[in-house]
Amino acid sequence: MKRLWASRFQKPRSDLDAWQASYPVDRGFWREEVEATRAYARALHGAGLLSDAEFQALAEALGRMAAQAEPPTGDFEDVHTAVEAVLAEAVGPVAAKVATGRSRNEDVVTIERLYIRRAGADLLGGIRSLQASLVQQAERHVETVVPGYTHLRQAQPMTWGFYLMSWFFAFERDRDRFRTALRRMDACPYGSGALTGTTVPIDRAALARRLGFLGPTDNALDTVSDRDFILDFLYACLTTGIHLSRMAEDWVLFSGDEFGWLALDEALTTSSSLLPHKRNPDVLELVRGLAGRWLGALVGLSTTLKGLPWGYSKDLQWDKTYFLEASEDLRQALTVMRQVVEGTTVRADVARARLQPWTLTVELVDFLVARGVPFRTAQQAVARFVAHAEAVGRPPESFTPAELAEWLPAVDESVRQVWDPAAAVRRRNLPGGTSPDAVRQQIRKAWQILQERDEAPDS
Repeated sequence: MKRLWASRFQKPRSDLDAWQASYPVDRGFWREEVEATRAYARALHGAGLLSDAEFQALAEALGRMAAQAEPPTGDFEDVHTAVEAVLAEAVGPVAAKVATGRSRNEDVVTIERLYIRRAGADLLGGIRSLQASLVQQAERHVETVVPGYTHLRQAQPMTWGFYLMSWFFAFERDRDRFRTALRRMDACPYGSGALTGTTVPIDRAALARRLGFLGPTDNALDTVSDRDFILDFLYACLTTGIHLSRMAEDWVLFSGDEFGWLALDEALTTSSSLLPHKRNPDVLELVRGLAGRWLGALVGLSTTLKGLPWGYSKDLQWDKTYFLEASEDLRQALTVMRQVVEGTTVRADVARARLQPWTLTVELVDFLVARGVPFRTAQQAVARFVAHAEAVGRPPESFTPAELAEWLPAVDESVRQVWDPAAAVRRRNLPGGTSPDAVRQQIRKAWQILQERDEAPDS
């Protein structure tokens, strides 16, 4: 195994070197390492440390390496070593010059930032695609009435479009979290050296711009010590994953026999090796189960970092697995949930049949309040009526206005209107409500948000 530091020692190395190698993991950064090395070589050329011919040879070789479909296999310690080795085969001894003034401590955080920037952009796109699917489905269901729940008990009627739009705005917060994470890491570490900076007169600002960063980092020691940008990214993955998990749980419940008003496309289900009637929501359960992995990644790296001295320590080698797996898991989960949203049928007749009349008793409260009864008086009177109706085993809508008047003040014949779920939905017409008009307003805002975000420079 080639090691960049091997000349320091005289005795043969032990088998532990293979265990310490990171190439099985960080070979996934081949593209970023080649890109970073090419930009750094240009900076060295600009500083007069590479001749025109040397830089031209390096740039051409690195261009060919960037075009490789897969990173090379080999007994390399890490991706930095691999790039130098392949480069040396292509251009000879001049390849050793690309390390001038450059430490692996700064190099690793540079390529990590480049990778997370690309992964973050992909995830932003994945969230946006899911959001667009939610809005498209919401447009079809602005008047489809379904039960709404608190404490997993029916609470009030709502529309399915309203429910879908609630997820749109949750995922919009997730997009903002990713943007914030990417903005905070928008600085280039090159020029930091191992911890105190470099004596090589590279133009750090130009190098940062060449790699697409806003500028260089401000302090070399902070730069090589910092993994906050990974924590920020993992937290964004986690919150998005929690939303996906809760969303998946709802879909599992609503499509189950006890609810039954969502129907999943067959492609989203599997069957049983024993029970021939089963259509199991396995893909939703797998998405739901991923939340633990995202939480584990955030807690794992946080625990590693909390006890480290300021500066680089080898413990930080473990940071890559956390965000590599988290970003790939999230990319796949977003794709799955978009397919779930697009492949789900709402059984409106079943939803209406499942809707319990008790969910409309709050309409009685509103009815009384509209007639001048103080809210608390109205709410307590309706609560006593509900207890009576349950005791005698009658649904609330079966009571005549005259019977209701025995329990409730200010009741007249118009009270019959409160038992219409569609009317109850329409009455929630303030911005943010569940009425068809309010949901259409949310949909218009959602399309505007998606269009603005797509046109924004950071999207």
